Amino acid sequence: PSFLIYRNGLIKSIEKFKMYAGQLRTLVEKDEFSYASTYSNFIQAFRDRGQKRWDSDLLRYYYKVEWPLKTKLTNTLQTDDGKSIVTETNYTYNTKDLIQSTTYNVDNTQIIEKVKYPFDFSDSVNSALTAKNIIGTPVESITLKNNIVTQATKTEYFNNFGLYLPRTIYKTEFDTTVAEANYASYYKPVMSFDHYNNKGKLLQFKNVNGPSTYYVWGYNDQYPIAKLENFSAIDATGIQSIITEAVNASNKDASPALENALRTALANLRDAAPNAMVTTYTYDPLIGVTSITDPKG
Repeated sequence: PSFLIYRNGLIKSIEKFKMYAGQLRTLVEKDEFSYASTYSNFIQAFRDRGQKRWDSDLLRYYYKVEWPLKTKLTNTLQTDDGKSIVTETNYTYNTKDLIQSTTYNVDNTQIIEKVKYPFDFSDSVNSALTAKNIIGTPVESITLKNNIVTQATKTEYFNNFGLYLPRTIYKTEFDTTVAEANYASYYKPVMSFDHYNNKGKLLQFKNVNGPSTYYVWGYNDQYPIAKLENFSAIDATGIQSIITEAVNASNKDASPALENALRTALANLRDAAPNAMVTTYTYDPLIGVTSITDPKG
C-alpha cells in the first residue's frame, strides 16, 4: 500500500431534529466537520511471497501514515422564529501536530484560544522537557476577544529527582485593556505545588493566601491514604512516626484483618492532627477504593 488512510469513519456532520407525532420534522441544529491531513515520511516494510528460499522472496515496499486533524467545525442553530445562528470554529496546529489555536467566530465576535508547549520556550526546564520529548502538555494558554487578552494561564515546572513536575500555576489579573504583546507582566501566582516525594507523588499544595493541603501516600506509593487540609509538610514532621505507622500498615494490607489494622492507624493519624480536616482512604490494590472516611469521621 502507498498510504494508511485514517480519515475513513470520521464524522462529517451531525444533524438534530424536532419530532412531531413521533416523526422527525424540523432540523434544529447541524454540526459540519472539516479535516486536513499530515503524513509521515516513507516507511520501509517487507512481505514474503510465500516461499522462503531466497532473499528475493522478501518483497520490499514503502508506505506513509496519514494523521487527519480537525480543522473546522460549523455549528448552525435554527431558532424558533426561523433565524440561523452560525458559529464557526477553526483549529490550527503546530509543526508537531499539536493544537496551536482555536478560533470561534459568532455574531461579529472573534475569540481565539492559543496554546504554547515546552518547545515554545527557551528556559532550561522547558528545554529539558523538549529534549526528553515531553512536549504534549500545554505550558501556557491565552484567550483573546477581538484581539484583546481576556485571560492567560501558565504552569512553571521544575526538576524533582529527575522528574519534571509542576511547581506554580500563574493566572493573569487585569485592571485595564491589555494587548497580546503585554499580557505576561500581569501574571500572578494562584497555586503552588510545594513538595513531592522522590517518586513524583504530590505531598503538599496550596492556593495563594489559603491553607496548605498535605497528602500521605501508601500501598508502596501507589495511592493516597490520607488528605489533610489546613496541614503542611512542616506539621507532618511533628507526627512523622504516626504517619510512618499508617504507611507501613497500608503496605501490609492484604486481608480484611490487615485492613482493619490500617484503619486503626489512620484513626490515630486523624487524632494526631486535630487542627486539620482529615480524609482517609483504604483500597484493594488493582481493584479500587474500599473505604473513604471524611473529616467528620
